[in-house]
Amino acid sequence: MKTTKEERKQELKKVQNQIIDAVENATTSPEKFVELMKFVSKFDKRYSFNNRYLLATQGARVVDSYKGWQQKGYQVQKGSSALKIIVPSTCKYFMTDKGTKSLRYATKQEKKMIEDGQIKVIEYTTFALKKCVFDVTQTDMPEDEIPEIYDNKHMTFEGLTDDKAEKIEETVKNICDEINVKLLSKFEGWEITSVGVAKGFYSPSGKMICTNPNNTDSENVKTLVHELAHAILDPESKNIVSQKLNLNLKEVSYSLSELQAEMTAKMVTSHFGMEQEESINYIASWTNNGKKLQELNAKDKIKILDDVLKISDYIIEKIEK
Repeated sequence: MKTTKEERKQELKKVQNQIIDAVENATTSPEKFVELMKFVSKFDKRYSFNNRYLLATQGARVVDSYKGWQQKGYQVQKGSSALKIIVPSTCKYFMTDKGTKSLRYATKQEKKMIEDGQIKVIEYTTFALKKCVFDVTQTDMPEDEIPEIYDNKHMTFEGLTDDKAEKIEETVKNICDEINVKLLSKFEGWEITSVGVAKGFYSPSGKMICTNPNNTDSENVKTLVHELAHAILDPESKNIVSQKLNLNLKEVSYSLSELQAEMTAKMVTSHFGMEQEESINYIASWTNNGKKLQELNAKDKIKILDDVLKISDYIIEKIEK
């Protein structure tokens, strides 16, 4: 039975409310917040926070379109039901004497007037739930191939190896070069008075990151990622990485910027095997056990989480390459 436009609208609203409820529940404590971010971080990097959560609730592992799987050399199994994602659709129209008209139906004369700026084109984006992707388990990919292609088996070790630590530091340096931020490491003779008791800092005015000479090796790795997140999220710099990732770059409070930076550091280092409960305490102290997040509306919360995911994904991809 075909659903009506109103029914589809209500279904989308229901899903959106479920996602908002999940964020509301997660931000009541640092532990729940970390759990939620880990929950969605494992899914396809092409998708937003909303779609990653939606795919995760459907039990998805790795997804692609029907043709996408065929291009990879696999076939979706007969009878498989596609999974739902939220799909944006941008419509372009302009005004005529008879009302609105879609850009696709513009006459040659109207197109010329549009090019000359005589007619203004208006854009708006709508969203709809569509069944258009399939999980890897719905294809004929052999089970023993799935981990080799998608699961990064070499990352399932305990603790952060020296090799991975070096690669993280090297990646941070490369990204700093990319966004024109100077990296002053603890090995460059900086005095402890330059940093105080902090493990490091990012200076927006000086466009530099400095780490504390007294940091342990593991602290230094995590601090570098933390401060790099601050640099990327700096709303004043409008750097090439923030533009590439299409970050929201909304001015947030200092405490929430610390949450974003620490969460990014935890996501990246955890991905490579380093787990520290310190992050939970850090997030709790800066957000008053999540209360500062509760003061935001749901959309702003999701934007903050989405930026964390995008930056974490970007850094992890760079390290793995």
